Amino acid sequence: MLSHKFNVHTTVHMRSKSVCSSAESKANSAISMVFADCVRNTVLISIGSSLHICDPPTSKARLLAGNQNDNGFCDGQRGDARLSIVACVAVARDGSIFFTDWMNHCIREITTSGYVRTLYGTAPKNMPEYGFSDGYGLAARFYRPWGLCLYSDETELIVVDGFNSSLRRINRATSHVATIHIKQDMSKTLEAPDVVV
Repeated sequence: MLSHKFNVHTTVHMRSKSVCSSAESKANSAISMVFADCVRNTVLISIGSSLHICDPPTSKARLLAGNQNDNGFCDGQRGDARLSIVACVAVARDGSIFFTDWMNHCIREITTSGYVRTLYGTAPKNMPEYGFSDGYGLAARFYRPWGLCLYSDETELIVVDGFNSSLRRINRATSHVATIHIKQDMSKTLEAPDVVV
């Protein structure tokens, strides 16, 4: 368990809390994602509904965005922003951090000044909207976006749109989100290469 390395401590009182509440307490302290930034020699970790950074193995985790115990959907500066589950991150050369906000069905960015903003998918308001549509910026719709990576010299983001079972390509200059149509050829069987021992 990594909790002791990242200064995460939660006490659960089973007698005074319902099973649902104790499960929520455990979720708030759960490490659900880790990303190694080999350029800056740091590690990004998602704890509950927050994103942290640390310089292992000795430093404590520092807050990048969100609040470990307060799930939500709001743009803002570091701890004022609210997010849900950070499923994946990508770090640009300039230090900007892009992440999939899984439960809020969107792609967000933490700028180099620490501001969290929603770039693609539903805009922060009462309830996050999910769906499946290409479009520009906040007009596009995702359904539980999971993975993402920077591509084509960081001019594009490729996103795994989880519950839509699709790949999406985002042009960062125009903010256009487009579905990548992949045809899988199942007609041929691939044979394993010969192994010489």
